[in-house]
Amino acid sequence: MALDPDYVEAWHNLATALAESGPPEDAVDCFESALGRNPNYAPAHNNLANLRRETGDHRAAAEGYRRALALAPDYADAHYNLSVALTALGELEAAEASCRAALALQPDRAEAHNNLATILKFRGRLEAAKAAYQRALDLKPDLVAARDSLAEFEGADAHSIDALTALEADDSLPAGDAIRVRFALARHHADAGDHARAFQYYRNGNEMRAREVGRYGRVFDRAAVERLADRSMALFTPEFFAARGAEGAPSERPVFIVGMPRSGTTLVEQILASHRAVFGAGELDAIEATAHRLSAETDVDATYPDDVAGLDAAACRRLGDAYLERLA
Repeated sequence: MALDPDYVEAWHNLATALAESGPPEDAVDCFESALGRNPNYAPAHNNLANLRRETGDHRAAAEGYRRALALAPDYADAHYNLSVALTALGELEAAEASCRAALALQPDRAEAHNNLATILKFRGRLEAAKAAYQRALDLKPDLVAARDSLAEFEGADAHSIDALTALEADDSLPAGDAIRVRFALARHHADAGDHARAFQYYRNGNEMRAREVGRYGRVFDRAAVERLADRSMALFTPEFFAARGAEGAPSERPVFIVGMPRSGTTLVEQILASHRAVFGAGELDAIEATAHRLSAETDVDATYPDDVAGLDAAACRRLGDAYLERLA
């Protein structure tokens, strides 16, 4: 870059290195510098979108992947990444189409088979989902996401725990996979009643995750969590809800089960789902995704939960309808 300040590939590669090693803001600035020099450089659009997705902005990520695909329609990475972002947004039909487009270009991409399996599971096509998870593992036996998902899907057994334990011993696993292995083993041992061992894995996984996010300057901020709780309690009063009782979508379709972890919420869901008119959807991220959209629905320059105060009846209705569409 010192020799050629407009060398787009160098700007892009520096941004990619920064995304791996430093604060996301530095990498974003570098990607944007690359695109400022060449707005038609598809890899920069794709990798900037990856960064947006990692920080939880799946909507902006999806738009970035679409820009990359408009420039390079056969860009397999962008098709796959778009499917991941759309899955997170709950746009499952479009996510499946993007995932299949990626697989048409790269039939042996294990990660794409894994994401397709997740999409199929969410769409209720359970046997096809199991087959796709197994295909992912056939292609890449150490794919932690597929191993964990299939074990969760079929229930913990000695084989799945042995496979995860073998992955735990693999020092070459990326940090994110190593953390997921610990949490998966914690969950399986807890389900098996071995709570002492489960706690060891949870503690180990949390310690690893703290070190990983600490690389980006992110640490647990107890004071910030307490401020969020205080702001939430100050805003969400009985009077707040009474004043908005008629707003939002009027559907009675969603049934929310609210409770503390390990308090029996899953059992309540299973009981309700045994009725033919009820489907148990598990723990969804739809409310969280809706919260991320609030700033676009209001003129309030604030973050959640303060931006909720700026919602009018029309915005509440739009958000309610969008939530119901995600549920479908």
